Amino acid sequence: MTLSWPVDLFADWDASAEVAFGGAETRTFGELIGLAGRISEQLETGNPGSATIVACLDRFFFTAAVVGSWMAKRPITLPPNTQPATIDGARDAEPGSVVLHDTAQSGGVNLRLLEFASGDPGQGLLIRPEARLARLQTSGTTATPVSHWKTADQLIGEAHMLAEHFELRGRRVLACVPAHHLYGLLFGVLVPILGRGSFSRLSPLQPAAVAKCLVDEQASVLVSGPPQLVAIGNTSELELPPVHAIFSSGGPIDEAAASSLGARWQPVTEVLGSTETGGIGYRSNPTSAWTPLPGVTVVQGEGTRLILTRGFFPRDQVGPYPCEDRGQVRPDGSFEFLGRGDGVVKVGGRRAHPGHVAALLREVDGVDDAVVVAQPARAGRGAELWALVRSKTLDAGRVRAELARHLDPVVIPKRIRVQPGPLPRNEMGKTTTAAVVAAMEERPGTFALDGL
Repeated sequence: MTLSWPVDLFADWDASAEVAFGGAETRTFGELIGLAGRISEQLETGNPGSATIVACLDRFFFTAAVVGSWMAKRPITLPPNTQPATIDGARDAEPGSVVLHDTAQSGGVNLRLLEFASGDPGQGLLIRPEARLARLQTSGTTATPVSHWKTADQLIGEAHMLAEHFELRGRRVLACVPAHHLYGLLFGVLVPILGRGSFSRLSPLQPAAVAKCLVDEQASVLVSGPPQLVAIGNTSELELPPVHAIFSSGGPIDEAAASSLGARWQPVTEVLGSTETGGIGYRSNPTSAWTPLPGVTVVQGEGTRLILTRGFFPRDQVGPYPCEDRGQVRPDGSFEFLGRGDGVVKVGGRRAHPGHVAALLREVDGVDDAVVVAQPARAGRGAELWALVRSKTLDAGRVRAELARHLDPVVIPKRIRVQPGPLPRNEMGKTTTAAVVAAMEERPGTFALDGL
């Protein structure tokens, strides 16, 4: 189905159709736009065009806040998390903004307290491709979070593509990832709305709770991340119902866990992208190359840099869009992903890519997960690499020996810690340099240290 602009977000919806399931109660699309209408009325008293900060945990209230803001012709701001200090900082940074929330925090508008009646989808909500809809922040994997504006042709265009390509129209989506991240916003909110499907109000965490929700709510699409999927794959006693698709994003999924899920349940479709570029590629085998998503063309830039000549990148970008992602493009257009380019550093006078070293580590038999970060060199200028590895069978010496098969000795991490437990990743499967360094300072663990 071709997307025609302007898009009517309410087109083909029936007021009585279920749109949100689970949580306190099921909600219809009429109730969703009824609450959105009340939110729009609340926003009309503020500064026209100023942003609304959406800090809702329940996905029904989150979606109503998004739709209500757009009805009031206001863009939304999605902070990297919903902690009070983060929300206060976002409000201070945007004079005239209004916080929409569903918690007990002070200030703003608590959507749980608004009275509303069912609305009429026939009123429509026309959105033009150039409309600035949302400001999202990067997750801070490599640095301080950075804001990125998204226009309708980016957000709505990508959600429409995902719904069509992965056959998600009319599906019941259980999203276990935050809605305020791009991945969760697309798969957990916009795809169900554009695809006339429905979404889960809450995001279960534990494997048993996920399986129960899939069964009880008859959800056919699971939107998750690597840590949760690894936990599900390692819980052999779970009864897992048939589903249409399982999606993962935010970081690499463990090969053994992906294989286990594929054999016992359903292959995991990994989606690769970033806040600034939107989706880039996908794959259903953790050892395969990535296939560009429909509407995306990836070409080789200088060195290992990836360039987008087509995609869901910023509307005002002139010419090809250089990604911060690194990889190698194959003749058939697919590509190998080597990690983000933000962390490319000089180690002993040589260019080193922590993401590439981490990818090599994850390919070692016995390694379940690995993260590599750059730190200031303890002697001289430049940087050195530190590696945090999850393994129940290997020690640091064996890990070093495996890396020596692939890397210049200068580039091999100076400090390696091997631990049996999970690495410090967030709910999106990502980590930060600070978290890795903190974990490496803890005991117990096995270390290999050079130059000390």
